[in-house]
Amino acid sequence: MSRFFDAVKAFWVTLKQQPIKAEKNGNQEEESIDPKVKIKSKILRKQYEAGALCTLAMFQKEARFLDFLQQDIENYDDGQIGQLVRKIHGSCRKVLNENFAVQQIISSSEGSKYTVDKKLDKSRVKLVGCVPDMIPFQGSIRHCGWEARKMNLPEKPENTKHKVIVHAEVGF
Repeated sequence: MSRFFDAVKAFWVTLKQQPIKAEKNGNQEEESIDPKVKIKSKILRKQYEAGALCTLAMFQKEARFLDFLQQDIENYDDGQIGQLVRKIHGSCRKVLNENFAVQQIISSSEGSKYTVDKKLDKSRVKLVGCVPDMIPFQGSIRHCGWEARKMNLPEKPENTKHKVIVHAEVGF
């Protein structure tokens, strides 16, 4: 069972990129981790990174999203930017709908009242501000939240380096 806890601890440390600390006799000391746990942790991190890069690649391929974000748009007038954004918006929305099926967590509009009761799923709804101690209570929706109902990520091609989002192209 301790290997399980070591694996969970290593996973979170990798995400936070901080050394693992263990309390021994009230003192904070660095703890050595089984090398197999480190490998599993690195594998999980690489899978997480690969998924993030894959997502960026989908937005780039369909909407040239990175090209747009990296371009200096200060010298364009609002009409030109509006036309460009409308096209990019539609393409990005297509990627979201086809690959993630995003849906609002709370279907009511922002600013409307929301009753918090014992059924509240804190993994989906975050309470912010001066939160009362007694349940039930009413708050106002600040943001409806989003969740992915599915994830349809393509396989990463094996002949690409891990950090490549989209290949550079040279034409002839």
